[in-house]
Amino acid sequence: MILENVKGLRETAQGYFEQEIRDQFARLDYSLGVWALCAMDYGVPQRRTRLFFVGRRRGDVPPPPRPVSGGPVTVRQAISDLPPLLPGASTDELAYRPGACSKYARSLRRGLERCTGHLVTDNNSLVIARYKHIPPGGIGVTFRES
Repeated sequence: MILENVKGLRETAQGYFEQEIRDQFARLDYSLGVWALCAMDYGVPQRRTRLFFVGRRRGDVPPPPRPVSGGPVTVRQAISDLPPLLPGASTDELAYRPGACSKYARSLRRGLERCTGHLVTDNNSLVIARYKHIPPGGIGVTFRES
C-alpha cells in the first residue's frame, strides 16, 4: 500500500497526522517505510518534496528508490523544444520546435515529431503581466494590487 502527500504533513500539528497514518498502518498489521523524496532527485524537472508511506503486509518494506544519476534536469531541458503558445491556444497537435533539444527531451519524445494537448488558459492581461515578475525558478512571489 502506498500513500503520498505533501512534506508539510510531517510538521503539521506537531506531527499528529504523520503519527496517525503510522498508527493506522500498524493497526492493519503493515510494515511501514516513510520517505521524503525530492522529485528532482528522480529525473523530474521540479524541486518538490513529497512524503511517501509505503506499507507491506507480508515481508519487509522495500528500500526507498535510488536517486537517478546525471544531476538535476532543468525545466529548459525538459520543455524548450515545445512549440510556443499564446494565451487561449487550443490547437491539439503541433510540431516540436526545430533545432537542438536536450538529451532528456529527446528521450521524452521517443522519436515523435509532433506533440499534442495544447490547451492554454486564456489569462487576462493583469495575470500575464504578473508572470513577468517571476524570476527563473521563482516561487512564493507576492503581488500587491495598486
